[in-house]
Amino acid sequence: MKRTTLIVCLVYLFSVGIHSCKKYEEGPAFSLLTKKQRLKGEWVLKTIDGDATLSFSVFEDSMYTSCGTMVPYKNETVYSSYRLEFEKDGDVEFTFNLTTSIVDYWSTQSTCTAIYDVTNDSGKSKGDWEWEDKKEDIEITLNNMKTEYEILRLTKKELKLETLTGEVWEFEKD
Repeated sequence: MKRTTLIVCLVYLFSVGIHSCKKYEEGPAFSLLTKKQRLKGEWVLKTIDGDATLSFSVFEDSMYTSCGTMVPYKNETVYSSYRLEFEKDGDVEFTFNLTTSIVDYWSTQSTCTAIYDVTNDSGKSKGDWEWEDKKEDIEITLNNMKTEYEILRLTKKELKLETLTGEVWEFEKD
């Protein structure tokens, strides 16, 4: 009986101890890898707020044309590739491929349908990263611009960050 009670107490204490080790809102509860070891590597952005269409700078409106009709339009930037590569020494590299669609006001006016100027771009930027708030947040500096993210989940294959505006970005290790 004493032995059973001892085992139950140990299991309880172990489970409470593991639960209290949980650093991030969505886990993991326990990992043999350090946070830096889990973060190191190349991460590919998969979703923003659960949406696999990686759209930024979306602006929707409508305009009257010379035909007297109202034409809706949407200016947006869509990333086909968005990658962050973290090094243990605090270096980070950001690479991207994107398409930007901006309404051509003059052509839309004359044709009475939304006509867009579409450009494709790609780029690479190097910067630094560091832990913030007891390793619950990460600060990334690119092009002298600092951005802080709350880490919601960090495993060796998954990274989930929340932006200051409340967007949730989900990455997978490449």
